[in-house]
Amino acid sequence: MTEIEKAIQEFEDEAYHHSLHPGISDAAKAVALAALLEKQERDKADKMKQLPVVGAAPVVHGQWRDRNPFTSRCSVCGEENELGDTNYCPNCGARMDLTEGEND
Repeated sequence: MTEIEKAIQEFEDEAYHHSLHPGISDAAKAVALAALLEKQERDKADKMKQLPVVGAAPVVHGQWRDRNPFTSRCSVCGEENELGDTNYCPNCGARMDLTEGEND
């Protein structure tokens, strides 16, 4: 049993069975607590590694240009949109949230 494992065991004994080891040193408590916190961080990291990876792409911002009653043109890809002024370009997926004068 390693020093850390012994400290954890003493810490658990004190926490759950106060009368078994009334003389546990403060140093042993500190080592045990540090070990438990370290284990908790490792467990969190292990869980994070098991999460699925998201295939996210950066958000591209644009605006509708050359508007007329029937179409508008995406400032990012240049394709015409016949669906009206939608929030996203159906061709390239750019978010249409820029206003006149903003850079895209």
